[in-house]
Amino acid sequence: MIEIRVKNYSLNNSKRQPWYTVNWLENELSKCGVDVRIVNSFTEQSKLKIAAFSIKNLFFKEGDIYLLTFPLYSLKDIGLRELRLIFKYPQNFILIFIAVFIPKWKIRNEKCIVLSENGLRFVNPNSYYIFPLKIDLNNLSEVDKYYDYCYFGPPYLTRGFEDVVRFVQKNRHLKFLFLLRPDRQFTPVENELIEKIKEEPSANVIIEFMDYDKLILKISECNNFLLPFPLVMSEGPTVLYEALLHGHVLTTSNSGISRDLIEMGVVDILGRQRTTRNFNPALGEVISFMKSKNKELVKYLCDEVL
Repeated sequence: MIEIRVKNYSLNNSKRQPWYTVNWLENELSKCGVDVRIVNSFTEQSKLKIAAFSIKNLFFKEGDIYLLTFPLYSLKDIGLRELRLIFKYPQNFILIFIAVFIPKWKIRNEKCIVLSENGLRFVNPNSYYIFPLKIDLNNLSEVDKYYDYCYFGPPYLTRGFEDVVRFVQKNRHLKFLFLLRPDRQFTPVENELIEKIKEEPSANVIIEFMDYDKLILKISECNNFLLPFPLVMSEGPTVLYEALLHGHVLTTSNSGISRDLIEMGVVDILGRQRTTRNFNPALGEVISFMKSKNKELVKYLCDEVL
């Protein structure tokens, strides 16, 4: 039996990290016949213990393998913009900021399951880098692309929405789609940014809660995706995975996106992007790469307990 320890797990929050990856891992291991239990604390019954990493694990060891969903940054990753966000939204970022100054030697020799290039810098090189894709990869189909760029999700400054607005204002010859999810009442600053976008004739702004199928249908109309996270609150933002399967992604190095995907041409870093791209013709190669990484981890875990 494998136990995965994570706090506050439920199917209701399994669309968000870290529970998204925990749910994905449970499903993948169950397909191999592994008995998987998601627990709040470990028991003596399990043969292998996977712990969702937290800041205390920089001091104390827990479990056999870490699931590295807690973002790890170095001091060079934190500029003035990131500092402003950290102190403006301490409830989101203060633990991440504290972890910047804690030595990482405690996890250097630990085997980890990693979801980002950022985390990969700090862990054992024999760790596993995964892409937990829940979408049915066999049913992806290309549709006619109408929009050059898409932003989807809530219009938060913590997700780089200011950068998105600036990008639109500098590229008015392009067509933009905004799918803004109203998770809460927008702040005055957020409303001001939304109004600026609405003033742009090339931008189509939709503010609503969309069911998943409708969301995927809409984003499939887009060639490129703007997801410029200044920092992430949990590694492996699910929107990055969803966007990667439908077009080219423009993001930041702090999002932790894989260098392999940058080299494959499906991702560029904001400010260093090369050209606006059409739907990536090598999507099959990208999917095969991500699936191969996932299979390496699943095989290792299954071999350990079966």
